[in-house]
Amino acid sequence: MGVIGFDLYDAGISYYIGGSLFFFNAVYMQKIDFSKISSHIQELSFGDVNSDVFPSYLEEIVVSDTNSVINTAMSGVSNLGNVKYLRNFQMCNCTAVANVNLSSNIYLENIDLRGCSTLTSVDFPTAAPITSIQLPNSMQSLQIKDLTELTTLAIESNAPALVNINASNCKPFNDNIT
Repeated sequence: MGVIGFDLYDAGISYYIGGSLFFFNAVYMQKIDFSKISSHIQELSFGDVNSDVFPSYLEEIVVSDTNSVINTAMSGVSNLGNVKYLRNFQMCNCTAVANVNLSSNIYLENIDLRGCSTLTSVDFPTAAPITSIQLPNSMQSLQIKDLTELTTLAIESNAPALVNINASNCKPFNDNIT
């Protein structure tokens, strides 16, 4: 059937900074976890995806979790829209990323971007089944639309930089803002 989950560190994969990582025969892979090597990632791109060999069932990407070493080198994440069925996206402690574009990921359910201290904007999909969004306190503006399943919006340290919130046609979540 192929790989269901993939942890680069535990799999003993060799990697080097500045190189590319290719997946072959991984059509059924559901999760990619970069958290144990996240401090070595400079950029993450899902461009030039061949739908015949790319994991079409990929639902979860963990760039780094809250226990990961702070990554000061990673400058961006691009082409996440090519991960068609992405449901869970976690990228924590990446301190050089300014923007994340998730606008094409219409199946997203959970987003965790805590600790990304230079992140100022996130492009969210409209009408996605998102239930939980966790953001860093560096966010300056938040615009969400038609997120009728949203129950939790958590922003670290009361979001001192947040000056604009525009939430239209979203399930009431006032009691869950932290």
